[in-house]
Amino acid sequence: MRLSETVLATLLAVTLGACSQPEIDPVTGDAIVVEESPGFFDMAAIGPDSAVHLAKVAVPGKITKAVLEREGGVLLYSFDIEVEGESGITEVHVDAATGNILSSVHEGD
Repeated sequence: MRLSETVLATLLAVTLGACSQPEIDPVTGDAIVVEESPGFFDMAAIGPDSAVHLAKVAVPGKITKAVLEREGGVLLYSFDIEVEGESGITEVHVDAATGNILSSVHEGD
């Protein structure tokens, strides 16, 4: 029995967590930082609240996704930020060891 492409895509999305909505901070309206793998918060020298602050200083706006992840061997916070008056999102990476902004890239015009 073969599964349709739609069923396969849905299963993959659910498996990867693409269907889950981020938890939202009721005070700020921003997405709450989640860790990609257990133990990442313990490994980060910069806490999630500090990382959120640093990202929003770099790109003021509403955080719609916030993940502490390892990318290219670097532990970093990845934020998707919606900026008022702009289409798409700006993805901001904050180094979890130093707090430095590693990148800020606008996506989706």
